[in-house]
Amino acid sequence: MQYGLVLTQYFVQKRVLLQTMTLMLFLREGQQKQRKWPKKITKAEKGDLLDFRLDGGMSAQTFEGVDYSDKELRTQLRLLAADSLGKRERRAPPTNYNPVMTPKKMMVVNNRRIKLPKSLRLPKMEEHQFYNRERLLDLSKLEFQTYATLREMGQLPSREKIDKAKTILMDELAQEKIELLEEGFGSWSRSQYFQFVKANAKYGREDLESIATDMDLPVEEVAAYSDAFWKYGATELKADEWERVKANIEKGEQKIVKKKKLSHFLGKFVNSFENPREEMTFSNKGTAHFALEQDRALLSAVNNVGYGNWDEVREELRSDEALLFNHTVQGMNVDMIAKRCDYRIRQMEKELEQREKKIERRETSQRVSSRACCKNNKRERIL
Repeated sequence: MQYGLVLTQYFVQKRVLLQTMTLMLFLREGQQKQRKWPKKITKAEKGDLLDFRLDGGMSAQTFEGVDYSDKELRTQLRLLAADSLGKRERRAPPTNYNPVMTPKKMMVVNNRRIKLPKSLRLPKMEEHQFYNRERLLDLSKLEFQTYATLREMGQLPSREKIDKAKTILMDELAQEKIELLEEGFGSWSRSQYFQFVKANAKYGREDLESIATDMDLPVEEVAAYSDAFWKYGATELKADEWERVKANIEKGEQKIVKKKKLSHFLGKFVNSFENPREEMTFSNKGTAHFALEQDRALLSAVNNVGYGNWDEVREELRSDEALLFNHTVQGMNVDMIAKRCDYRIRQMEKELEQREKKIERRETSQRVSSRACCKNNKRERIL
């Protein structure tokens, strides 16, 4: 046991020595290689993949007889490329995105700078406010000139009179200016204008009461703005904006017409049955995961609530006692309800057309038969 322990210690020490010696050899070889590499790199002209050559002796850097491996040539090309880029110029951002015509506070008249009082100045006239801006600016120039002449002559009225009259022009021109200012809609902001456009697309241009309730404004004011919008919008607004706004409103009105048409078809089809929840049938059964009972409940709910009110339709379907444990109906969202209803209404249109054709055929056959009976009766009488 004693000699065995000594031998194991001896072999362990020897193994450690061998490991240290091998590590020292590896380190020496690495140091020697490290000393050789800088010499090789300094000998080479380029220290990257530009020295790539093909087996046939062709260099990858020669193109159309020009050797691009030359350092001087590459530096010249870099300088030329840097000069050809030019300076980067940045445009200043627009200070105001709204198309506003700001009136002048001051004007040079007879080589003198004249500043009008605040009550005589024109308001900020935006495009959506539908002012007659050209005529108002002409009247403003005249007002500058009259103010300058009255000031030179010392016949300016008092500030109270000016603030009360809001003009110093002649009677006809003063009345024209006040009427033009009253015709515009200076109290309408840009957000109200966008809200008006959205309400027109939602309810249609004719439903002014709904638009007024949506905007929380009186109907008279909305009606006056609507008249000005459709009368002067094509000329006052920008062409791109007018086309975009008009297209949005017309698209919304098309949806309203479609909604009325579909609701008419639905009411006509449902009312053709005495008890729709039990007697309503379809020529096309449709998809397998929709039962006849579900379609009856869906169309009855849409007919009661109205086409397009999908949230109310969903609540009515969920509260239906006959469908409380029907997980297909209880798990339907608004999009699924609208999709299924549109599918069934399209089928109903075809069924109604077929029914109307059948009724017309019956009526024509009855008429023909009645006419034939009348002729036979006349012949019998004559005989």
